[in-house]
Amino acid sequence: MMMEKKSLIKAAKELVEVLGLQDEKTEKPIVIKSTMSQKDLDKFFKQAIEMIDPETDKISKATQSVIDWYENPEEDEPDEEIEDIEEEDEEVEESDEDEEPDEEDEEEEESLEDQLKNAKKVVDLKELLKNPAFSKVRKSLADEKNPIKLKKAMRDVLAGGSVEKPKLGKSKDESEKTVEKKAKVKRASKTRIEVAAEVLKTQKPKTIKEWVELTNDEYGKANDKETMTQITRIQKVAPLFGVDCPVK
Repeated sequence: MMMEKKSLIKAAKELVEVLGLQDEKTEKPIVIKSTMSQKDLDKFFKQAIEMIDPETDKISKATQSVIDWYENPEEDEPDEEIEDIEEEDEEVEESDEDEEPDEEDEEEEESLEDQLKNAKKVVDLKELLKNPAFSKVRKSLADEKNPIKLKKAMRDVLAGGSVEKPKLGKSKDESEKTVEKKAKVKRASKTRIEVAAEVLKTQKPKTIKEWVELTNDEYGKANDKETMTQITRIQKVAPLFGVDCPVK
């Protein structure tokens, strides 16, 4: 079943806000219009999903359902109740913002590590990049537009690591675009269940755990829960075709 365009538009706007996505030319937040075509929306979600950091990015249940649908389009749409849940979550967040913080919290200065942890948008990360702690890598990170990669590089600096300089030849942006393009082509060519079936056929895993790990590696994005869901489906139909598969 096809997702409603209204749900897609709403989810896209949330991802722009959470991930701090910017237009490469204007360096301003991407504008999601209600008139966007389905083709443009599909392209946006395929790119945005690759930038999500599950450890730090807080995604609403409604938007997560859209992400799950794009990763597994063969599944049905989520229940209509999800949109109501999202509205309740927004009300709770608004009520929390209305609460006045304690005076002690206002006076306590946030550490650089905490500021980096809480920063979501590229513009906020670039502002933190002005801190003297990042003076040695400021120039090499100045053109980075991916908030996930930028934050990771800055974390490495605070942890005592370093930022690898781009190799001669293609520019940093061109190299990253080439890698991302190859990854997108690979992700778009097969669904997770197709990859799981191919792994069973070609690599013949002996255990379910091995099957899950191999599928995640081949698919390019680890998600044990979703991979296990697809494996369970294969287990139900495999015997009908005389195919043996791990059960433990």
